[in-house]
Amino acid sequence: MNEDQTPLFDDAESSNSDILRVARERAEVAYLKAKRDGMRDPVVFLWVHDDDATSHDPEIARVKEEAAVHARLPLSIQAVERDELCRGLIPINPALSQRISKPPHELPFTIVIRTESRFTAYDNEAPKEV
Repeated sequence: MNEDQTPLFDDAESSNSDILRVARERAEVAYLKAKRDGMRDPVVFLWVHDDDATSHDPEIARVKEEAAVHARLPLSIQAVERDELCRGLIPINPALSQRISKPPHELPFTIVIRTESRFTAYDNEAPKEV
């Protein structure tokens, strides 16, 4: 995450809502798994690998290659404790860190999307176990 020095972030009224439509179910699964595994307050971080800056990383290269083969978004999904993510974002995006630090009580499921040009934050109702 540290290579992105862009201090921009958007709320849900962004073009990234298309990404969220594609990855929503996977984000919900990551959130529910994190909760089952004992994570107190997970935030789901979706990182769209749409730049060349991270191509040297073998894991990201694998994600991009797999996505190309299956005609999907080159996307990494990870659940992270809210406090941990906020601390990590402070040096690169303090406004986003502050924005996601305390979600509305009725919308505890936060999804953060990172693309080459911006971060986008979404607060949602918690998904239900099926």
